[in-house]
Amino acid sequence: MKTKPRSRKRTPFTDWLDGELAMRGWKDHQLAINAGVSHSVISKARTGITPKWEACTAIAAALGVSREFAFRKAGLLDPEPDEQADLDEWKSILSQLTEQDRYELLMIARLKLELQEKSTRHADNQPGARKETAES
Repeated sequence: MKTKPRSRKRTPFTDWLDGELAMRGWKDHQLAINAGVSHSVISKARTGITPKWEACTAIAAALGVSREFAFRKAGLLDPEPDEQADLDEWKSILSQLTEQDRYELLMIARLKLELQEKSTRHADNQPGARKETAES
């Protein structure tokens, strides 16, 4: 007897998990093995059923992200301001890179900041650009 496939409920956790698996080229079973959880845990998580704390911890470890980050994505913890969540993800990613790769990313970030500052100065010097004053 065939079982009816589960309908998929989109959640921040499923979207995040889909992206992580796609980025790595993993299937559900590969994540299950790397996380040390059953395939059904991953399958349920991918259909929108929130995994328990222990499963989130295992999934986070397998994906190299903090437990708190995975807990927030799963809705087990209140969401943090986006800025903090982004910083947590950056820290997790950076911790997995070599020293050389971290240095290269730092140089890229500095270059982006320099270009942004130049662009802002250029826009401020254009005719008709509104100057900010204490009275504005």
